[in-house]
Amino acid sequence: MYRDSGVSAAEFTYGKTIRLPGDFYENAKITSVDSEYLQKLRDSIKHLKPRPTSHGNSRSIFLPSELSSCKSVFVRNDLLRKSLQPPYDGPYEVISRRDKTFVIRIGGRESTISIDRLKPAYLINNENESSDSFNLSDSSNVYSNLDNEATSSKVLQPRTTRSGRVIKTPVRFA
Repeated sequence: MYRDSGVSAAEFTYGKTIRLPGDFYENAKITSVDSEYLQKLRDSIKHLKPRPTSHGNSRSIFLPSELSSCKSVFVRNDLLRKSLQPPYDGPYEVISRRDKTFVIRIGGRESTISIDRLKPAYLINNENESSDSFNLSDSSNVYSNLDNEATSSKVLQPRTTRSGRVIKTPVRFA
């Protein structure tokens, strides 16, 4: 307070006195609450039930009917995939089935996998060809013969453009 004017700094600044938190409320008369009303309020609050929650994250999973009778399955790989990496691994042999899981053979050992990650594998069964009769040396001869034919055709027939000009490839690519 300034001695000569009798006014505080807040009154000079704001033009009125500052109120304290207790000054905001006037002395209100507190009335007694009806006990019957309180009892009804408590009873109604007790009987309130919360609303059922919605499950927005549940997604339906498609299960093929062939999954119950197939001999081999593909397993979905849930890891982060690189570009051009297939989403399913396999096919793997089915050993046994349960309600929600399959026991399959992966890499020589048995693994239990959820049916949500499985897809039936449709394999071609050739009776004329068996995996035992496959000979690696025969297949390498086939590929080498194809390579020889391709290189000989390149030497004999030069490549031409649409307009008829002959394309000469560098020696390192021949």
